Amino acid sequence: MYGVHINGYVKDSRGNYRVWVPRRAADKATFPGMLDNTVAGGLGYPYGPEETVFKECYEEAGLEESYLVDRIKSCGSVSYLYQLNKNVFNSELGLIQPEVEYIYDLQMDSETIPHPVDHEAEDFRLMDLEEIKERLLDGEFKDNCGAVMIDFMIRHSLLKPEDEANFVEINSRLHRFLPFPVKSN
Repeated sequence: MYGVHINGYVKDSRGNYRVWVPRRAADKATFPGMLDNTVAGGLGYPYGPEETVFKECYEEAGLEESYLVDRIKSCGSVSYLYQLNKNVFNSELGLIQPEVEYIYDLQMDSETIPHPVDHEAEDFRLMDLEEIKERLLDGEFKDNCGAVMIDFMIRHSLLKPEDEANFVEINSRLHRFLPFPVKSN
């Protein structure tokens, strides 16, 4: 599976970060009520990553392409193996699925407030990093969104080896070698 994940953030004059975090709608078929990245969506034919970014940013957060074009930055990818159902080991429901998420950062101005258009999210909250860390530790983020959020913190030097004893292990798990063929765009 391939997808795009965008972290929309605001950085103030003192260098403090806050990230727009949506809560998934309670009636979503998958991971209802969990916290998510600002925007995320799977790649669907015939769209590539950039086209998917523009499409999903409008559908999920009401952000127009004209707003994004000079602000959105490609930042690499996160790759991992995802177990479809952690409680089932004796059927296809327990299969492992390789996933690659193309990561984008979107530095936003303080006046722009994302809003759900497709109703996949209940609302958006602008969270500081301490609240994000607490909610990560409490398991409130969807698994892959938590991984993308940790990647964001590492890339912006908000999570450093000096602060986290398991830094190397965490970072290596965000960029797993996938022992399966992967497509190139």
